[in-house]
Amino acid sequence: MPAQALGKPARETVKGWRWRGRESKLSAVLYVLSVPTWPVDVGERIYAFRRAYEPARAAIVPAHVTLVFGARAISQDELTAHVAEVARRTAPFRVSFSAAEIHEDSISGGYKLFLLTDDGTHTLSTLHQALYVGGLGSELRTDICYRPHMTIATADSAEGIQMALANVPSLGLPLSGTVENLRVCATRQHGIETIATLALAA
Repeated sequence: MPAQALGKPARETVKGWRWRGRESKLSAVLYVLSVPTWPVDVGERIYAFRRAYEPARAAIVPAHVTLVFGARAISQDELTAHVAEVARRTAPFRVSFSAAEIHEDSISGGYKLFLLTDDGTHTLSTLHQALYVGGLGSELRTDICYRPHMTIATADSAEGIQMALANVPSLGLPLSGTVENLRVCATRQHGIETIATLALAA
């Protein structure tokens, strides 16, 4: 599959990305994603793995690190302007993922398989902190330590997620790419919509 087609958004819903309320600028649940750019072979391996172990999510959103989670206290226009300002102060950077970890999801239920960042961890954490100010300040979860990660598999059972973990060697860790932009997204009734893609420009 061509690199530009990986994770092409589709109009469907998926567990873990919930639509709430009417589709409007004020009611949408908003996210900010860091979507790495990969060498073609790396992108194809990630996409194939996700198609096997989280096919619904792989169909609607590319592999990413979430920087802002499910924001509701800010409009999409306000969030886009805020993210644009942060992006202007940030230079593109290298990111790598070198370890896998199973996470039991207490919010959506089931299990997830994370790839944890190595290179780029500090920059991603700094971006997370820079974004959760102003209109987003009240939504920062101070009870949870932010750990930059990329979800590559989901399962309802421990056995299912263990099967995905056993196949991680097929990915050929570590995986390296570059982060060149930030993406503002909104959940909609039929899936995920990209509101804006904002280049890192420092």
